[in-house]
Amino acid sequence: MKQALLATLVCSFLIIVSPNLRQSGASEGQQAGQGPVIFDSYANASVRPGTSWRVYLRARDEGGDMKSIVAVLSGPGSSPQTGITWLKKKHSQEVAGYLYLRTPTDMNLLSRTYTLQVFVRDSKENKSEAVEFPFSFDLKKRAAELPVEWQDVADKRIGAIMIEIKGERHRMEQEHF
Repeated sequence: MKQALLATLVCSFLIIVSPNLRQSGASEGQQAGQGPVIFDSYANASVRPGTSWRVYLRARDEGGDMKSIVAVLSGPGSSPQTGITWLKKKHSQEVAGYLYLRTPTDMNLLSRTYTLQVFVRDSKENKSEAVEFPFSFDLKKRAAELPVEWQDVADKRIGAIMIEIKGERHRMEQEHF
């Protein structure tokens, strides 16, 4: 268990930090207009436990070589977790749609607030500015009406955010081992 946690932390650190280390300064891949840009985003601020939470994005890359969307989940009592969603070739220049994060049914999550940071990377490891989505859990939350400006991509799934939100029950089970 400790090895898995350590591996997750190291991978998260490398994914987030290493592109910045290699691209400090104005490198040829980082010149204006050549990296991916998230130009619009939306997500509800609360979600009902046990449902999928959707994060809507519109991004483009003038170089036409976007390859992945990286999501980093931070929350109370746990280390940040990173998930990578690989983009299909048809989305290498422009992508519009939603990512989804499955949530557990753990009612202990009702008192917690999480933050999801999302950015897009291209094949040269350039990355967009991160967009941030704070969210919490609410039993009263029903599927909210999607704003009009997102109706055109309401059924365009980009992919899953492969991160597991671990609630209090999971933490207690791990302490007993």
